[in-house]
Amino acid sequence: MPRHLPATAPPAVARTLALPLALAGALVVVLAALAAPGPARAGAGLESRSGLYASLGPVAGQLVLPARTGSALAAEGVPRETAGIGMELAVGWAFNPRFELGMRLTGMNADDGDEPRSPMLGQFLVEATTHLRPGKRVNPHLVGGIGGAAIGFGENADEENSLEAAAVQLGAGVELAWTRHWGMVFEYRYTLLDMDRQDVILPASEDDDATGGPARVPATGPIPVAGDAAAHQLGFSWIFRM
Repeated sequence: MPRHLPATAPPAVARTLALPLALAGALVVVLAALAAPGPARAGAGLESRSGLYASLGPVAGQLVLPARTGSALAAEGVPRETAGIGMELAVGWAFNPRFELGMRLTGMNADDGDEPRSPMLGQFLVEATTHLRPGKRVNPHLVGGIGGAAIGFGENADEENSLEAAAVQLGAGVELAWTRHWGMVFEYRYTLLDMDRQDVILPASEDDDATGGPARVPATGPIPVAGDAAAHQLGFSWIFRM
């Protein structure tokens, strides 16, 4: 049955503000790093850096479901555009200070108790990164990757409650190297999620009835979904290089 939530619900406001606030905070850190004098010889050893690296940090973003099927999902309580937060882990190998190849695992959850059928996004990508100022303490880069993704509905989504997609990602960012081994990475990434036609069953969930009391919303029948979804993600992570 359709669900109608007030537009002014605090969780919705929090989701709307999550991405711009994260962006503003990250920009403050970047500007502070650019203004700081830094330790003596902060770039020592960066010009020859290569080998294994790993990064871990939070990610905030927005998932946009296909327009052609967005209305069918929205009728069952699934918002077409969902802001969320999560975590991401990346590991890889820097062949030289300019080029590296790695793998990235990302999970992002809407984290909104008022929307039990809000989608959750998981991604696994193989990515290549090109650094534009190798050997410098402030080092911008370009990144691209391909892989797979899953969009799940409900806290305990299984195969029938999920959509599968091929993922193509492009992004850009900057790495701030504090020492030869430690630094911070700020990135924006756009991911195109290409989905073949498939059916998804939205799981049963708890909702509020007209009196404000609990009411159980039954699972739906199969809902056909096809088209391209998209994800906008802003990541901020610590990176360690061997």
